[in-house]
Amino acid sequence: MTLTRPQPNEDRIGYALRLTLYATCAVLPFGALALGQLTGEEAVAAVVTLFAALGPVVALSRATTEKQVEREAYAVGLEHGFEADEPPHGRHRLDEGQ
Repeated sequence: MTLTRPQPNEDRIGYALRLTLYATCAVLPFGALALGQLTGEEAVAAVVTLFAALGPVVALSRATTEKQVEREAYAVGLEHGFEADEPPHGRHRLDEGQ
């Protein structure tokens, strides 16, 4: 497995990493519960806290990626709009005052 930089239109937190993070947040507290380090209430509280901390990070990463994709799409559309805004060739146009 090689680590590569994500493309500009790819999410920085990939699908597999997202699943791994969520699974880790759910499994670790219940693993501690099984080992007797936490009570049931503490394990549930830990899962909720970890998900509450992880959710906004993943959402922010996705929003940043979508914003970049939208900016690129806008720039391409703007460029094509300027190209299409050229006056038609071979036609006579009246002056503005007439």
